[in-house]
Amino acid sequence: PPAEGECGIAGDVLRRMRREFRYWYPMDLRVSGRDLIPNHLLFCLYTHAAILPPELGPRGMRTNGHVLLNGEKMSKSSGNFRTMRAAVDEYSAD
Repeated sequence: PPAEGECGIAGDVLRRMRREFRYWYPMDLRVSGRDLIPNHLLFCLYTHAAILPPELGPRGMRTNGHVLLNGEKMSKSSGNFRTMRAAVDEYSAD
């Protein structure tokens, strides 16, 4: 890491940034839909491999299937979705 003053960012700010980064990294699990494997998940791996040492890369990746509503894939773009509020109202939070 750059020494205090080398990059123009105050040392206390650099320390806070590092502490926050280390809180979130390495990420334990990246979850996404199976239709996003070719873009989101693949580029997540690429960017982490390109800029971080291996020990800070994702610890795990998981894909899930499509959630169905009314027999069709749930999708905001098609309007076939249910909000959390609507689901809780209909089925309860349990």
